[in-house]
Amino acid sequence: MLFLCPPLCCRFVMFEHNSWVNFLFASVRVICGRELCLLSSSRPGARGHYMLGFSGKRDQLNFVPATVLTSGTTATVALLRDGIELVVASVGDSRAILCRKGKSIKLTTDHTPERKDEKERIKKCGGFIAWNSLGQPHVNGRLAMTRSLGDLDLKSSGVIAEPETKRIKLHHASDSFLVLTTDGINFMVNSQEICDFVNQCHDPSEAAHAVTEQAIQYGAEDNSTIIVVPFGAWGKYKNSEINFSFSRSFASSGRWA
Repeated sequence: MLFLCPPLCCRFVMFEHNSWVNFLFASVRVICGRELCLLSSSRPGARGHYMLGFSGKRDQLNFVPATVLTSGTTATVALLRDGIELVVASVGDSRAILCRKGKSIKLTTDHTPERKDEKERIKKCGGFIAWNSLGQPHVNGRLAMTRSLGDLDLKSSGVIAEPETKRIKLHHASDSFLVLTTDGINFMVNSQEICDFVNQCHDPSEAAHAVTEQAIQYGAEDNSTIIVVPFGAWGKYKNSEINFSFSRSFASSGRWA
């Protein structure tokens, strides 16, 4: 999703799970105007909450349909101001990746029980970590993420909606594009492979289709969605010699890179 946010601002938003997203758009206003100027604040937490559109709205989340109580969504938001200032906020395991000089730069860190600090918070709040048959850790045996919007039944177990933020200055001579991706892609295609795929394409639409199709061919079963935002160096680092293997192993999947 793209939101135009004056002055000279664009905001790109990646949500993942439909039931909670539908409730968000019905109940909570997406903030795009003056409030985004608070991104200049020195308080990263407050900055992230404004980006996610929940400033002053948290009390509304206490009044939700019963069907929404056990659902939630990841959220990754990228704000581009004046064409050069990029600020990213995220909760969950969707990712933001910048391609600079042909190399991937991860702008987000997955919020999963595999992170020591996240696991410690869950346990301190009385939650527990259980592993499924594939060896993947889940909060209380249910949720693969330790931060999300929604999942209200797990808030008392330490699942929080506090975003982590990152600010970066763009260099259009060397920055080709930004991508926002869901875990269906991240689980199967690592960050550098995503950059390599996109760099082979003529336009963002073709790139988005190519990456999702590649993830599906690799065996993706979860939601596979990508947003591609081109910058000044688009097409500059195309490499026709890149080859991709279709016989990859689970251990080498993008989940770990």
